[in-house]
Amino acid sequence: MRRLRVGRKAVSSVIAGIIILTILFSVFTALVVVGQQNDRYVNTFYEMSQKDIDRFSENITAVYPGLKETVSTPCCEYNMSLSNLGGVGIQIAQVYINTTIAGSSGCTPSNNGPCVLSPSLTGASYTFWTSDSFLNAGEFNHMVRFWLPFSLPDAGVQGPLSPANSISIVTTRGRVFTFLWPFAANPLVIPGFTPNLVRGFTKIAWKYTQPPPPDSGPAAGCHAEGTEQRQGPGSTGNLYFVNAWLDPSVVKDAAKPNNPSVTIYVYTRLNNTTGIPLTLNSGTIILETADAGSNQKIYFMGGSYVGVYYPVSSAILNPSETIDVLNIGVPGRNGTFIAVFKLSSFDQTLWSGAPKPGSIFLGTAALNNQATDSTYTGMIAFIDGIYIRPCGGFIPPDP
Repeated sequence: MRRLRVGRKAVSSVIAGIIILTILFSVFTALVVVGQQNDRYVNTFYEMSQKDIDRFSENITAVYPGLKETVSTPCCEYNMSLSNLGGVGIQIAQVYINTTIAGSSGCTPSNNGPCVLSPSLTGASYTFWTSDSFLNAGEFNHMVRFWLPFSLPDAGVQGPLSPANSISIVTTRGRVFTFLWPFAANPLVIPGFTPNLVRGFTKIAWKYTQPPPPDSGPAAGCHAEGTEQRQGPGSTGNLYFVNAWLDPSVVKDAAKPNNPSVTIYVYTRLNNTTGIPLTLNSGTIILETADAGSNQKIYFMGGSYVGVYYPVSSAILNPSETIDVLNIGVPGRNGTFIAVFKLSSFDQTLWSGAPKPGSIFLGTAALNNQATDSTYTGMIAFIDGIYIRPCGGFIPPDP
């Protein structure tokens, strides 16, 4: 009986050991399975995060002129100029073109539009070349060729006032990039382009509070050529506008906080590119430069609008004037005018010490009609600016 009891205990111990081992193996297996699932989850999460990072790293921008028709017979092959400003390569999946001018024969709803272009190995209508569809990271001015059975309309006037077509580019990551055509990427460097941000050809005049010496006027020294005599504001008398550079002493005298001995006037020749008649009776100008010294001090001078010469051949300065819509090639009242500003605000460093020769004051001018309702119109202009240089033969006025 003793041996039987011992034998039974041994069998129970073996069975208990097996049960414990089974539990341990089950727990270990569960831990392995859970760990593998967690690894798969983490890897999937990282992959999705990386895809999101890649997707938001995409940055396609159109390069002027955006589209260019290269082959019109048979109709019609275009080059689309794009740049990849992002840090990842981009694959174009589809291109959508929507013509926004009603009644045209482009990609309008009445002409099976908007047009949907897909990649293709052949130059068929409504396709773009497959080999052109990939843009490397940082690639500039990449050409994508595509084909349509008709020419896209061009309103003839570049810029946002008359966008004839909108082009949307869809990438394989799901991003959509859109631009308008015709368009101008940088109106300041495109000859003949007249957007609402315009470049003004600048001249200057200055008026002494007392008569200067005969040889110290605006035509003296480096201002011996190109003088324009026009009426000044109020009782100022005539102004003599010359090329936009100034002797440092003139700026110093004009910048005095009390009883300045000279007043500087700036005129800038502009175009009314707003698309509607523009009434002007208010405005400001701000010009800035920077000293290359260790303090990197910003110098500024600014002032307010005093009137316009319109048409540009007029010598009469009008404080309020309505400018016609720009009409290039038409003489007289053709939308080209001259705005005049009086500089009255100066950085204190300009009167405590004259500006350094070689300084260039650049900036902008804003013009409007002061309306407080829907009739408000205005424009902003980029100004050529004023160049500071000692003028040979220049003699400042007597104190």
